[in-house]
Amino acid sequence: MVRPKRALPRRTSTVGLPRVRSVRRVSGIWPQLFESGFARIPAPVGKQVCNRLYRALDAYVEVARRRPDNSPVHEEARRWFERRPDWKFYRGAFAPYFKGANADTHGTDRKQTFQLSEMYYRFLSEQRAELFDGDEFRNLVDGAMAALYSVHAAIQPLVAELNGPAPQLHRALSPVGALPPVSLRLLRYEHSDVLGIRPHVDKSGLTVILDSDDPPDQPNLILGPLNAVEPVELSSFVPALKGEKEALVFFGAGLPAAGFKQCAPLPHTVAAVKTAVRHSAVFHWFLPSLDTDAFETSVQVI
Repeated sequence: MVRPKRALPRRTSTVGLPRVRSVRRVSGIWPQLFESGFARIPAPVGKQVCNRLYRALDAYVEVARRRPDNSPVHEEARRWFERRPDWKFYRGAFAPYFKGANADTHGTDRKQTFQLSEMYYRFLSEQRAELFDGDEFRNLVDGAMAALYSVHAAIQPLVAELNGPAPQLHRALSPVGALPPVSLRLLRYEHSDVLGIRPHVDKSGLTVILDSDDPPDQPNLILGPLNAVEPVELSSFVPALKGEKEALVFFGAGLPAAGFKQCAPLPHTVAAVKTAVRHSAVFHWFLPSLDTDAFETSVQVI
């Protein structure tokens, strides 16, 4: 059956969220983001920091394979969080999980993923402090939390540049008196002959690709065309070239879903991983109170 063509981004609920008709007089990285869909910035965390996080993730993957009983902790955390009065505010970022320990599937999504937010760290500290007795888990969580704080501190001034020329967009990303919903995601892809992940756009407002251990001139991350009409030709995706001391910033689907149509989300995917293992580190800045569960983020390709 031939599927009808459709344009990105898709709409979802926008109740209680601001809308703007135009973004004017922006400066810094923002003109490039609006025009080309992505921008390069100095890396908020260094290569050595990311390499330590990758080693911590590798170590924890081995522990999780031996003791798969740890996985229910993440569901317990979600239930704890959903009982809190502020869960709707932070729910975009609060997707704590570790999944894919065995990666015994064939084809796409042969990977392990660990995601951390401040709320998840708070849950672990208050409710499951005994988990920190294990060196592998403690090293992973403490290292990821320190990196999350550092990256947020580096990205916040960039968001603050919007305050004058685009105050509604700034307010959408910067709630008063509260930490924005931000998270750090570590990914570990295993060797595969097909795409490492299905083509998609992110659910975030902003995504920052902090690092990967790809060769600088042969990145596995590939970017699709902006404002494409689906289905998109996979041949139109291009490698996401950046320097070792650079990070890549682009919009997710959260901003257009909240009414900021100029902030087109960037389709992307990961090419087949030919090495034994590939790692990457990604920072997400979500919009407060936006229901990301309602999003359809997959991108149809041909």
